[in-house]
Amino acid sequence: MKLIIENEWPENRNQTTQPRNDNICGHCGSMLQNGEKYCRCCGTRRGVGVYVPEPVDPWDIECIYAPPIKRTHKCTACAYQWDSFEMRNTNKYCPRCGASAETIYDDYRDRIRKFNNR
Repeated sequence: MKLIIENEWPENRNQTTQPRNDNICGHCGSMLQNGEKYCRCCGTRRGVGVYVPEPVDPWDIECIYAPPIKRTHKCTACAYQWDSFEMRNTNKYCPRCGASAETIYDDYRDRIRKFNNR
């Protein structure tokens, strides 16, 4: 344990300095995969900003129990396509160019359609 002397306190005690992690979006905190230049969720360029999570009340945590849903996404600008396997469709931006993306295949919708047509 280190004893902190009064004059060693930082100027602004309420502000914490977080080391930047280039595998986490500096705006929304989403995980970035190798080679992605932009966040899929918010479109922020890799390496911009430092994400500092807000305190969370443990009773506000949402827990979902189900297999991930496969979705295929396509960039509206560069036509890059990629797959995601998540419960929520959070892929709204292209990880290569940062432009908006559209979902061109959703396994969940396909399962519902098959179920309703049986």
